[in-house]
Amino acid sequence: MKRSLLILALSALTLLTVIWLLAGGKQQVEDPFLRSTDAVLGAENPNVTILVFGNPVCESCVRAFRAADTFTQLHAREVQFVAKDFRSTSLHDDSLPALYAAECARQQGAYFSYINELLTRPAPYSSEVLLGIANDLELNTGRLERCMKAESTVKEIEADQELAESLSLTAAPAVLIGDDRYIGTKTESEWLTIFESYLP
Repeated sequence: MKRSLLILALSALTLLTVIWLLAGGKQQVEDPFLRSTDAVLGAENPNVTILVFGNPVCESCVRAFRAADTFTQLHAREVQFVAKDFRSTSLHDDSLPALYAAECARQQGAYFSYINELLTRPAPYSSEVLLGIANDLELNTGRLERCMKAESTVKEIEADQELAESLSLTAAPAVLIGDDRYIGTKTESEWLTIFESYLP
């Protein structure tokens, strides 16, 4: 009986060791800030993770987003860029339709293509503009239009907003890298300099 238990324990230990080695010998830590529905670009196991909270109608957010996108493209094996939604705080929130459309594009595997195209267009964004971008990217425009009205899409945007509030992020863009946070207006060059400082 004791021998059977010993063999079973050794087998379990061997299996765990194999799984650990297949994972690259690294401890897999679940990041509380990340969700399976996040728009993610870059490395699967990054040395640097950049979270950018923002929205397309905020010019400062656009600069932070573009810098993070460029930096991640240059260092795709080391860096991961996670885009997080942050609603506009204006009384007339023009950011919501754009955020909904980008989220629905993500569901068709085209978040970054969609939002990079969106950022070339001036706000406010009419439904014709939002659907036109989807059409240009050869997305299913009917599916995107239905998705933009879905309660699940609203909840996705609200989840990021709730996370921002739990982190006491009161303005956008807000960029989180590890335990550090950067909030406010910067040029793309300034953002790139900040990002570079996190590489070994």
